Amino acid sequence: MTFSRPTPSGRRITATPRVREEPDIDRLVTLVLHLAEQLHQEEAQDRAVHARDDQTTVPGDDAGEAKEGHDNDALAASIA
Repeated sequence: MTFSRPTPSGRRITATPRVREEPDIDRLVTLVLHLAEQLHQEEAQDRAVHARDDQTTVPGDDAGEAKEGHDNDALAASIA
């Protein structure tokens, strides 16, 4: 069974798989470790993005509300 595909430049790449009696365990282990490392890096990047998002808008953060309340109290005191 031959596999072929065209490249963006118009060339055609053709490959014929080699059939082996036993799989190459060392290459399979290397592939699995490589895929696991990529997945780990992607998850670490996702966690970093979520951590940055959480730092900018922390649930229960009353700092903005306290400033508004403080400004309103000063305004109320000056009116009274």
